[in-house]
Amino acid sequence: MAAAIVNEHLPTPLTATSEQPPLFDGTTRLYIAYTCPFAQRVWIFRNYKGLHDKIELVPIDLQNRPAWYKEKVPSLEHNGKVIGESLDLIKYVDSNFEGPSLPYPNDPAKKEFSEELITYSDTFNKIVFASFKGDTVKEAGPAFDHLENALHKFNDGPFFLSHELSLAFSMQIPADLFNEYGLLISVLIGVLVCLMGVVELVHTIRLMHWLVRKIIKLISTFVKALTCWKNRLDWLISKMEDCIPTTLLGHVDFTRALLALKPQLAMDLDFHKRCPLHLSMYCYEQMKMHVWFVIKMEELLFTMRP
Repeated sequence: MAAAIVNEHLPTPLTATSEQPPLFDGTTRLYIAYTCPFAQRVWIFRNYKGLHDKIELVPIDLQNRPAWYKEKVPSLEHNGKVIGESLDLIKYVDSNFEGPSLPYPNDPAKKEFSEELITYSDTFNKIVFASFKGDTVKEAGPAFDHLENALHKFNDGPFFLSHELSLAFSMQIPADLFNEYGLLISVLIGVLVCLMGVVELVHTIRLMHWLVRKIIKLISTFVKALTCWKNRLDWLISKMEDCIPTTLLGHVDFTRALLALKPQLAMDLDFHKRCPLHLSMYCYEQMKMHVWFVIKMEELLFTMRP
């Protein structure tokens, strides 16, 4: 039986001046950064299992990190040890704490494909983000091709594995589809990397068609599950359709798209003062946007719980 959604108190991130929480005092703590997609995976899963009272959330300010915090995020303090790596943490929390599990598909082919998606998500992110810095640019094109081919394999439903909500879907969403750019920018990521000269259009055009179709289907699922959000989501769909050319070959007005989404995703459009021009799309009030995303994912997952 699904539990009620908890209105979670979000602690202030710990900084260089913050005292260290007592270590190994019997409290289970999940150390995260609100804006880290890898930490979001475990955060979402912890909430999905209803472990708000059993796993304390400890956010870290990675830009002003406490000297006593030596681990990466996410990390979990439990039973006298500290565990890291988001995918390992998902499996650890699933095995050691009560609450529903996100299922693997029953179909053997989909189960194998699910494992491939989960494993490849980290590889894809490392290659693409390295290419933004000028490293491994030649690897970015094949990485998009690989993801594109994978995502077309089971393509008849709103989730990555057709109509089934799965572990692969929940793991892939924070790091790949939504990533750090918000709902609309995730749809445009392939076009962005083309404009930045990272990969050629041929590597992303079909992927963009797939993303547009999937996200509109996913938003439709939100609308059905969360009727109180129907007006907002109808508005988002109209803005997506308005800002994205049908063929994705035409000009995309990014400034107009960002302005359209500002009321919903709290984007910070004063980007030219703080970022190079080619990174101007990525400047948001990130904490607000990421918290919004995690809350929405949590609400969706709760509607799907057994």
